[in-house]
Amino acid sequence: SLVLLAKNIKGYSALCHLISEMHLSSKDEPRLAMPTLKKYSQNIFALSGPKGELAAYILRGRLDLAKKRARRYLEVFGKDHFLIELQNHLLPSERVLNEALFRLACKHNLLVVASNDVYYLNQEDYELHQILVRASQIVHHQNSRATPNGEYYLKTPLQMARLFGRYPAAIDNTSLVAEECNLKLNLGGIISPAFPIPQGEKDNEYLISKHFFLSLKARTNKE
Repeated sequence: SLVLLAKNIKGYSALCHLISEMHLSSKDEPRLAMPTLKKYSQNIFALSGPKGELAAYILRGRLDLAKKRARRYLEVFGKDHFLIELQNHLLPSERVLNEALFRLACKHNLLVVASNDVYYLNQEDYELHQILVRASQIVHHQNSRATPNGEYYLKTPLQMARLFGRYPAAIDNTSLVAEECNLKLNLGGIISPAFPIPQGEKDNEYLISKHFFLSLKARTNKE
């Protein structure tokens, strides 16, 4: 999975198109084809994702597939908008993964950014979070959403800088991305889709007669 960030209102519009396409084009799990992703790739930052394809391939020992996929995303988003995402929750697997991702980024001249999954506000909330997760799930799956340690809290800039001391550029690049994402939304209003209404027709009557009943007929397959 990718993490997509809108840079501006045009990027937000592109994200809306992608979400619609993702749900309309797939009957099962929502997904996007590469051509569709490329069509709406402008004004968007794409992060490789901590659980994305690159990370999955590397952890499986398939660095060749990770390189191939990185090149494909590079073609879709461009060098300045496809970013390699690093995380550090003090897990041994992350240490190995970050090294491989950093080498991959260097090879393809890609920027690296630092991120941190947040499941609770403060570190001392870890135990309470684990209790709530277990209380909300059945016994057989009680550990499926539990975090492996207490590092999944909202960290300060100083804490992030210490965690990524080996990759200082990741901190700097993250700040640059945040500065470039300048999106302002007018919240609170209702924005309805525009439907062409023939002259002399009332909006509600036309939509009900021409769309609702036609759709109902198609679904029930009745005359």
